Amino acid sequence: MTSNLSLLPLRPDEAQMGLKAAVDRLVSRGASESEGVLQLEFEFGAWLSGETINLSSNFDPLLSNASWHEADTGSPSKRYGQLIFKLTDRFGVSRREAAIILTQLPTIIMLAGGKQMSSAGIARLLARMGGAATVDWRMVEVIMAHFGIHNELDESKVTTLLQSEKSQAEADLGDSKVETIVEVISEHAEEIGLDPRFARGVARLFRAETRDCFVPYLQTLLYLAVIDQFFDHPTEY
Repeated sequence: MTSNLSLLPLRPDEAQMGLKAAVDRLVSRGASESEGVLQLEFEFGAWLSGETINLSSNFDPLLSNASWHEADTGSPSKRYGQLIFKLTDRFGVSRREAAIILTQLPTIIMLAGGKQMSSAGIARLLARMGGAATVDWRMVEVIMAHFGIHNELDESKVTTLLQSEKSQAEADLGDSKVETIVEVISEHAEEIGLDPRFARGVARLFRAETRDCFVPYLQTLLYLAVIDQFFDHPTEY
């Protein structure tokens, strides 16, 4: 795809199929293939720059095969345009900046819908992947809501997790030394994306000189971990 069109939220195979379908539609109206590509490039660039209000329906064939599009939800170009406007209105970004953020839309929908990850977890993972733009967890929430995805706290999963952790504690930790226990807990915390300060907090609770542990503080850290694992926002909020 050419420069502007490469910002569309499509996987490579979707982009190839979609571009062919969109160009074929324009060819059927009298344009040559090269003219069709140039027209799409120009129209999308003009829309990103704010020269036109709505994204042309010429982009429906291009976006219709996108993994995030469902056939019964109407025009994909209209739905995409509405999401762009939501990001520009709520976060003060330009249309082009919003489009760059949404290049990660297929991944966001896959993680939110398929993996049922929280907005905060998705934002952290995208940051680690080093995407084209930084995606704030609040933006992810707007995107999820736009597609009707609401990953909320599942109490049954929390209960199952706590019971599983309790039953596995002896097998996982056995007769480990305190230092080893702290290391194992810290590794688990890192796996679910907790801030490094969590691991340091655990280490401080187990004072090396006395081996004492103030249990209420440890329980507090446990509840923070549960929130981070299941809620749709970072623990600092």
